[in-house]
Amino acid sequence: MFARLKPYLPVFVITAVTALAAAAIAAQEIWFDCMWWMQMFMGLFLLVFGMLKCFDLQGFAKGFKKYDVITQKCPSYGLAFPFIELALGLMLLANCHTVYAYWGALVISTVTLYGVLKALRAGMDVRCACLGTMLSVPLSTVTVVENAGMMVMTAAMLIWM
Repeated sequence: MFARLKPYLPVFVITAVTALAAAAIAAQEIWFDCMWWMQMFMGLFLLVFGMLKCFDLQGFAKGFKKYDVITQKCPSYGLAFPFIELALGLMLLANCHTVYAYWGALVISTVTLYGVLKALRAGMDVRCACLGTMLSVPLSTVTVVENAGMMVMTAAMLIWM
């Protein structure tokens, strides 16, 4: 079983470290605030994942185009996507215009989830572009959980604002 999960180790490690870093930030509050933790987690997550994509923008955009419905119609969106993630992450970490960041994260996670599900249903065997081209992770259920998790977290933050 562990051999099947080995390709996803980078995603698991980045997510775990991000969750711990968000907990460290949230622990500075007198009472642990789940909303604050989610906002910090989402901000750090978007920042790290956006940064990894920036190391090879062209390679990321090429891989992302294989399953992202917007990039298939507008290739420049694939080049802009990492910067959108970086901007949303920084907005969340700075606690600046958070409602716009929540909506932005909800939209990109929903659209990306749709593209991933469509690609998986079509039986496509492609690499997930979520970590850029530096780390190779297959497009799979893990990608679905990643995007669905972002979608649920941002929807929850919007509801509980």
